[in-house]
Amino acid sequence: MSILDFFRTRKAEYKTNIRDVDISTDDSFSPEQILLALSTGSPTSISPREAYFLSERNADLGGAVEKISKAIAQINILAKDVYKEVIENDDLVMLLDEPGESMRSIQFLYEIAESFLLTSEIWIVGRGRITAPPLTLTPIRPYNVSVNFDSYDGLPKRIETQCDKDRRVYKRNIIKGKIRFIDDTGLNEIFPIIGVTNLTDEWRGRSKLVKLFYDVEMNTDGKRHNVSLLQNGMKTSNVIMPKGTTTGGGLAFWSKEVVGKLEKHIRSFNQGAGNAGNNLILSQQADVINTSQTNTDMDFINLLKVSRETIYNLYDIPLPLILSDAMTLSNYSVALRAFYDDAVIPVFKNISDGLKTALKPRYNLPDGYEISYSEVDISGMRTVLMEDAKTMKEIEATSINEIRSIIGLEANEYADSILVSSNKIPLEALSIGPSFEEVEEDEQDTTENISPEVEEESGDEI
Repeated sequence: MSILDFFRTRKAEYKTNIRDVDISTDDSFSPEQILLALSTGSPTSISPREAYFLSERNADLGGAVEKISKAIAQINILAKDVYKEVIENDDLVMLLDEPGESMRSIQFLYEIAESFLLTSEIWIVGRGRITAPPLTLTPIRPYNVSVNFDSYDGLPKRIETQCDKDRRVYKRNIIKGKIRFIDDTGLNEIFPIIGVTNLTDEWRGRSKLVKLFYDVEMNTDGKRHNVSLLQNGMKTSNVIMPKGTTTGGGLAFWSKEVVGKLEKHIRSFNQGAGNAGNNLILSQQADVINTSQTNTDMDFINLLKVSRETIYNLYDIPLPLILSDAMTLSNYSVALRAFYDDAVIPVFKNISDGLKTALKPRYNLPDGYEISYSEVDISGMRTVLMEDAKTMKEIEATSINEIRSIIGLEANEYADSILVSSNKIPLEALSIGPSFEEVEEDEQDTTENISPEVEEESGDEI
């Protein structure tokens, strides 16, 4: 086999990164199940590495993941107690702000958010004694983690990491009733944060990309098809051949040399964006047979639009933020709120809850402890918050301090009153002073208490 034949074979084998069943990593499927998976609606299997590769190759998928990850990375993390009060100088928040090992907080949050969105898994290694808070936190990508399950209880008994950041074996330990994975030195612990579990071992994460089986493939290969048309100028499915008769000087067949020259001529003068629309000139009679549909017939533009909408809908990203024909000012403002409410905040809460659960034994976190965020510090939400404050002011049902808190301003001691629209004075001011009945009673009391001497003196003066 020549080297060209070898690469042609490899290309045919790995035409796509999405497979119906990942046989190399899953022994639970029988041959009958594999055959059924190819003909029925059985789910596919996408490994973590394939999920990352698909995100890199597809602009729409990668864009959706990046949009949410960037928004999460810019969130200002806070710690709150059971009364929802902010805890100042919290040790866990300080570690998340400076995770260590030359990694900034934005990098750390982006890395774990991207991992969760693609694979529903987050793996973090904490350095330092396992009886104390970690000194640093290092995220490990899921495709660098392998899990060895116990056949008795179906839970992991060994977790191995294989990357430049970490190459260790973590064994299962039960400490105070909680399962933890610690290496032999006792100075490293790996924290798994798993979202929706897969259908194979029911422990590792289930990638969302399974639901995008054909959409991602159509989106990626459709763009490759259009680029190929642009580069080739003529469709590769066109057939150019001799007329098959010698009448008029035509040839019944072309020699190898003639075919080679014709191929070079077409590649030089009829392929590529700069040669689009050129005429093909031949010295012999020839037939050109078109055996494929045109780009318009295949309607790739609409197919790409449909696949793009499917990808962004799966990640709950509002389409007015993506599609130019729906990006009006009104739609954009509403979509911006929906983006954070439906796409960003739910993912952040999944991650923050996983971090709290994983790190609770190391920090002895109290009940009711919560890793939260500052809505005011989210730059994308400032316009929305200003609109909320304006609406609350117009309905006149809240105090100025409540309105100020929405946009992040401190309370003012003179702003606890509710203003009414008649004259913009405090509501309680309308009841300041005695009522009419009280005034009448006071006048009667005053008259009764006047002594006779005072009355006589008053009469003399009059």
